Amino acid sequence: MPTAPNPAQHVPERRASLADAAAYLGVNTKTVRLWIAKGHLTGYRTGPRLIQVDRDELEKMVQRIPTAASQ
Repeated sequence: MPTAPNPAQHVPERRASLADAAAYLGVNTKTVRLWIAKGHLTGYRTGPRLIQVDRDELEKMVQRIPTAASQ
């Protein structure tokens, strides 16, 4: 009998540490932890003390601000 996939077993292929994520976004690691706690960013525990985030999610957080001059 096939079993349903367990979402807890999903590990993104492209992961970044909290320090790398913070550097990429230009914020403090505490800010990244806060975003994870508030649900703005998904965190993945990959060890007893290691939390990582999906790089694709980080890229989605960075958005270009449209201006009239950039037409």
